[in-house]
Amino acid sequence: MSTIGHALVSALWMAFAMGWEILWPLILGFALSGIVQAVVTKGEMSRLLPDSSPRSDLHCVSTWDRVVILFLCRGRAGAIDIP
Repeated sequence: MSTIGHALVSALWMAFAMGWEILWPLILGFALSGIVQAVVTKGEMSRLLPDSSPRSDLHCVSTWDRVVILFLCRGRAGAIDIP
């Protein structure tokens, strides 16, 4: 195989490998987001995210942690209620 052909095959393989590495985190992220949306009720979400103001957006990081904790503790005996 010529040098140009080898370089082309190598570049295509590298592009495929990078795309594959990017695809899996996207799939897992969207799956986790879908599971959280299916499990956490709209009432719980509106209690944790009261409005769409910038101040509320700054609070989102800690709120997302709370949503994940709610999701993980859901259905367990003695689960804590996070304010």
